[in-house]
Amino acid sequence: MENAKIVKPTPEQLENIKKWKESKESPLDRANRKYDEEQKKRFEKIRDRSKEGDVTYNLNRWFSERMRKNDPELLEIQKNGYIAEAVRWARSTITEKMNYGRFSKEQRIEEAKKYAELAGLTLEQILKDHNLKLPE
Repeated sequence: MENAKIVKPTPEQLENIKKWKESKESPLDRANRKYDEEQKKRFEKIRDRSKEGDVTYNLNRWFSERMRKNDPELLEIQKNGYIAEAVRWARSTITEKMNYGRFSKEQRIEEAKKYAELAGLTLEQILKDHNLKLPE
């Protein structure tokens, strides 16, 4: 330690220290604010994705504490994702819109019913709301 050299702070560092003392905001506060902004962006992205399909994994991944507490806002987003997924499965029963591999029409309808049930609705209600009909 006897060879340790004390380095004087640069004028820029002194200016930053002065700003920090005047603002009374700790670096931790700044980090928390940045984290909150990132969470808001992530939340909006998940909300947008819920219009395309199931987002349960992402909600649990990023907002697990709020999901455990049954946050109504998150549960509504989850429900919208289930509805979107049910609509996707129902649409895939039409030959032109078929995706999801080699599922039969019956299996596709069962998947659509499963997601409708998770949303707390019947498949018939969802189909009516989206002006869809299952093929015969």
